[in-house]
Amino acid sequence: MQETGNKSILKHAILNESFDGLKPEGYDLFLYVGPESFSCLVADRSRKEFIALESWSIAGSEIGEIPDLLISIRSTSSIIQNNRFRRIICCSGFRAAALVPNALFEPSSAIEQLQFLVPVGTENEILSDEMRQLEARHLFAIPTGIYELITSWFPTVEFHHTGTAMIEYLLSKYKNHHEPLLHINAGDRMAEIIVNKGKNLLFYNSFEIHTPEEFVYYILFVCEQLHLNPETLKVTFSGNMELTDAAYMLTTKYIRHTGLNDRPDNYSFAEEFDQILPHQYFHIFSQLVCAS
Repeated sequence: MQETGNKSILKHAILNESFDGLKPEGYDLFLYVGPESFSCLVADRSRKEFIALESWSIAGSEIGEIPDLLISIRSTSSIIQNNRFRRIICCSGFRAAALVPNALFEPSSAIEQLQFLVPVGTENEILSDEMRQLEARHLFAIPTGIYELITSWFPTVEFHHTGTAMIEYLLSKYKNHHEPLLHINAGDRMAEIIVNKGKNLLFYNSFEIHTPEEFVYYILFVCEQLHLNPETLKVTFSGNMELTDAAYMLTTKYIRHTGLNDRPDNYSFAEEFDQILPHQYFHIFSQLVCAS
């Protein structure tokens, strides 16, 4: 793995031969930034195909260190040195986020509404997503230093939350499914849990995870709160999770029906993407719904 700076490690670098970094005007660029990783993904809009991906681990970094790490990463990236992409979307993976019903949402007091629901520091930008399949807004905070850096690179960038992208995709994909489904997007030290029943969102939250036992505890906690039967519930995993991981193997002792997610099917993937597993990077592939 390639190290850049002190705490960033290049995990994957995928470039299809068709990618031309000097002529990005026909491409859409998707960025993901969170406390554990930074990724960039390129889609060729005319071919409806993903053609490039770079992902860096920044786990163990303090929030204040991330802007300098991103500057160092950009200097070595084959994708993001140019800023003339057709459209640029950046999803935040920071945990300070909450869903608010439209009837209660007040744009002028968004920061107070978010602070009432989750802890939010003062050095944050407060943004919101319209949940198009729900009568709700998704409020979220992104550290100001990161927000300002990315907007300085890409003045036309659109910010969303990764939870918005995954929820919208899953509600659309499983809109005709009549039983509850539980989806887990696993990171190195956190996990996002989404539960839906058809087009109805039953639960969404993220949890900080330190051990396999904690991982399973939160799954069973959600099952208990929603009165879901672990013997019949279908649970799917995406992100940093493999069948041989201790957390997955422990989960199978309590949940009968488990499996790994497939890639979103709204775009095709260049053959170079075969070097990564289909359930990896679900959080950035699903951002395509934010561009529709």
